[in-house]
Amino acid sequence: SPTIRNIVGSFLRLYARPDKAARLLFATPAGDRHEIGTLGAAMLAASSGLGVTYLGPDLPARDIVASVTPAGADVLVLGMTTALAAKAKRTELRAIVRGLPQDVELWIGGPAAVRSAETVGARGIVPQDYGADPQVRVRIGGRP
Repeated sequence: SPTIRNIVGSFLRLYARPDKAARLLFATPAGDRHEIGTLGAAMLAASSGLGVTYLGPDLPARDIVASVTPAGADVLVLGMTTALAAKAKRTELRAIVRGLPQDVELWIGGPAAVRSAETVGARGIVPQDYGADPQVRVRIGGRP
């Protein structure tokens, strides 16, 4: 895993667009240490011409929310790969939903995203496939 993480991280740095504002902010919430899928999604977004900031895995809700405004993010993307203890996961997600500025979209993806959709309610979007809707990328400044 560390080797794959380093390789994907290198590709993210290769595709990073320092001339673009960080439109998408990627992280995994506290208790979720599986970052390869989220890091891969960040790399795909960067390769589509989007400004991306990758925060990393296993971050408390308060740290994730506190990073959104300074990063200038339009979208917070949370990787949800593990079935955390239900109460702890709901608490973290609710804190993110409450603290997230209203003009910032919340996208959740990964194996546990569908199970988390109820917790984030109408505030969150669970994209089925990054490539399925190219208009979403265009809307936030990427290439189709």
